[in-house]
Formats: sequence, C-alpha cells, structure tokens
Amino acid sequence: LINISIEMESEVPKSTQHLPLQIIKQPSDQKQRLSFIRYKNPLLTTGEQFLYIVEQSTDLQTWSTQGLSLEKSVDLGGDMQRETWVSDSVLSPGNRRFLRLRVALP
Repeated sequence: LINISIEMESEVPKSTQHLPLQIIKQPSDQKQRLSFIRYKNPLLTTGEQFLYIVEQSTDLQTWSTQGLSLEKSVDLGGDMQRETWVSDSVLSPGNRRFLRLRVALP
C-alpha cells in the first residue's frame, strides 16, 4: 500500500500562492469530483502492477468505492491518462463527504 498525504502547516501561510485551490469547471450540480493523472498500464510502464482506487467517506474512518463513477478519461499520450471521478449523489447542505485516491498493490 502506498500512502500519499499532504501535510499542512498549522500557521497561516504568509502568501496565498501556496494554498490549495478549488477549480470549478463543471456545472454547479453539487456533486464532488476528483481528478488525477495515472498510468494506463502500470505494469508495462513501470514494471510494477498497482491499482488506483477512488473512495469516499463521511467520517474519515470508513471508506467505500460505492457511489462513485468514472466521469471522464482523457488520453494524455506517453501511456498516461487523466481520470475524473464524480460522486453519484449530490452533497446536501450541512453534510460532509471526503474523496481520496488510494494507490495499492494487488
């Protein structure tokens, strides 16, 4: 299992250029999206077999692949592609849902 994590400083950054950005290019359908670049065939490209798993959670404890769909896959060339995953249901006001990408060995 390969863990990818982003650590944030507890201090407020002096410059806003280092803050994460939310880019909304989709209609405001209240669905969440996760986009990432991946190898089309990791075994041929890297010599290792691994899986890309998109999951969601409402409590950061229990994660599930249910309720998520591949919305778009764009060929970038060089055996790479960009995938965009979307939640099947809208996010109701006052509720929270978290999305993550997990990269795992079979």
